Order: sequence, then C-alpha cells, then structure tokens
Amino acid sequence: MLDLLRRHAKSWAIKVPIIAIIISFAFFFGYSAMRKGGDQGSDQAVATVNERPITAAEYNYYLDSNFERLRQNFTDSEVPEFLKNMAKSNTLRQLVSREMMLDEAEKLGITVSDMELADTIKRVQAMMFGGSFDPVFYKERYLPHFKNRYSLDYEAFVRTDIELDSLKQLFSSVGNAAPSKKGAKEETWTFGVVEIEPDKVEIAEEIIKTPTGKWASTLKKHKLKEKKHENIKLSSRKKLASGKLNLEEIIEVFKLSKDKPVLSKPVKKDDKIYVVRFIKKGESEAIDSPAGTMEFFRDWMSKLLADAKVTTLLEQEQQ
Repeated sequence: MLDLLRRHAKSWAIKVPIIAIIISFAFFFGYSAMRKGGDQGSDQAVATVNERPITAAEYNYYLDSNFERLRQNFTDSEVPEFLKNMAKSNTLRQLVSREMMLDEAEKLGITVSDMELADTIKRVQAMMFGGSFDPVFYKERYLPHFKNRYSLDYEAFVRTDIELDSLKQLFSSVGNAAPSKKGAKEETWTFGVVEIEPDKVEIAEEIIKTPTGKWASTLKKHKLKEKKHENIKLSSRKKLASGKLNLEEIIEVFKLSKDKPVLSKPVKKDDKIYVVRFIKKGESEAIDSPAGTMEFFRDWMSKLLADAKVTTLLEQEQQ
C-alpha cells in the first residue's frame, strides 16, 4: 500500500526500467521541471486538478518516496540531477492521476467502512512490525510519528488508498482481460442501441417502458431503428453509442442481462439520446494481444487526464 513498504532492487537491470518509467509519465502532460517552495505550509496547495487541491504535504510525501526509489538504485554514486527533476515532475503527475481517480470514486459512490479500514490497518501494521498488531504502539507512537513526519493523517491516507483499490475493482465487474492461451475463450455481448434526437426524451422513456418483445412496433411508430452490435468485447466497447459512453455508463451497460435487459434511463449526450438493451451473451476465441480490464482502465484514465484542468502552483525550475 505504502511506498515505504516496498522493496527495491539495486542492480542496473532495475535502474534502466526505473528511468524509462519516469520518462513514460510524460505521456500525460509533458515534462516540466519543478521545485518545492521553501516556505510552503503542509496544507498549502501546490496544484489543483479540476479545482481539487493537491497539498504540499501530499506532494512532499510522494516526492520523498520517489527520491528514495532513485537513491536505492544509485548506492555508489549521486543521483543525476536530470533524474531528480524528472522525479519531481513524476510526483506531480502521480498526484494528478490520484486526484482524478478519487473524483471518479466519489461520483460512483465508493465508500470505505470503518471496519474495512480497521482490518486493512491491522494487516499493514502487522506486516511492518513483526507479524502482529500492537494497538498501543499504533495509537501512541506510530500515528503521531506519521503525522509529525509527513503532516498527513495516516488513517485518511489509508482510506484513500482503499477507495482507489475499490475503483479499480469495478473493472473486474465489467469483464476479464482477454486470455492469451490458445483455444481460450472470452465473453462477448450483443446489444441493441436506438439513437434518438436530443429533444425527444419522452420517446426514449416510452421505449424503455415498453417490453423488449414489443419494441418493433414502438420503433416503427416513431420511425426509429435499432442498431444491433454483435460480438462486443470490453476492448471493442467504443462501438457502442459512437464511443461516447463514460465509465459509469459502460459499467451499467455490461451489467445488463436477461433479467434486466434495458438501461433504466436513456443516455443523454449533446447530439443524441441513446437507449441500450441487452440481447445475448456468448463467447469467442480469445486473441493473443492483452486487452480488457487494464486496457480499459488505462484508456479511461488517459481520456480523463486529457480533459482535466490542471493548474500548477509550484515554481518553475530556473534555467
């Protein structure tokens, strides 16, 4: 869960991938060298993501963790300055991605119970300190230490990590990544989609209320047609509704079944209204290329990040 718990190899075989990982983060926003302001308070925002603040405390925590990763792999020499600057940029990008995911988790109503939080803390603490959880040490020593060192609330920090893990788990409810073994099968869906003009919401609602066996007459009455999308996989989801469905809508579509074949409400976009129904579910031979859950997650995150309004309040590194 925490970077402090992770082990890092010390060979050049690991150094090169680490450099590549840092450089790869430029995919989101491009490289910009940054430095901390010396007098920033822990609650002061160093950036905002769609008006959500990223505090100096969060930035400093992740920056220290990223610097530690680099130091672990340069034990016999100083970490090059250009890698330090990349780590600073990488840190902010990590936090931007984190805030975007937290925003989506809140929109989807993801919450963490106190019991789940307590179980996670006990497990992590036991792993860190000899296999058992000491409630007195945790309360009297560890919590104050974490607060003093990082200016962060440890339990709020852990709760956030659990929320992010829960968000990622949503993707497993949509479908599994495509297996790569020869002869393996993966799930496919067939959906029917009706496109309606944006000012005709009442027609869309009428169709939704109509039993699917009587759709043909209702569509004919309104001079509409249902477009059938066959053999849809998670990786080919963009064929539905011209690729305009967001994460929550896609999840709801792939949850449709014979018992609940139609989305409970029309999907409203700027130029169209979409009514979606489940027709059938099947299997097809899996392809060799990796697709599915994680591909879906990366694609979705890239879209969110591309549309995000990010304001950096850190000073630019002097040239």
